[in-house]
Amino acid sequence: MSRNSKSLRRQVGTTFEQGGYQNAKARTYKRKAPLWTLSDKGTQEVLLRAFPKLHSNKAQRDAAARWNHIIQLYFRTGYTRKQITEEMDLTPSQTNNCLCRILRVGKGLRTDGKPRGGKRGRPKKPGEILSNSVFR
Repeated sequence: MSRNSKSLRRQVGTTFEQGGYQNAKARTYKRKAPLWTLSDKGTQEVLLRAFPKLHSNKAQRDAAARWNHIIQLYFRTGYTRKQITEEMDLTPSQTNNCLCRILRVGKGLRTDGKPRGGKRGRPKKPGEILSNSVFR
């Protein structure tokens, strides 16, 4: 062995000569995914529930596209939150918030965690209920 290769071996180590370093795939993890994430129809229902004006409002369309990409990466591909953050160029808090909101809507809640439904508008005062009643 030449003097240069001995010097190189001491600096690099033996792993380089025995096959070098290998490129590895991105690590993925198995996790329990909600059933609606496994089908395109279920994902579409959740996105339409969260973004009802999806077809007419560009802002909702962009947000729904971001949610869909996160659903694909996190639940179907098995990416971690950090990998999603790097892939989509988001901050860690944006990734966590999106995942929390996606899971809430999937459970039938609003994105802030409150239950859906109920009547819209100002609640009636106790006196207004009796005066507007049919049974006077």
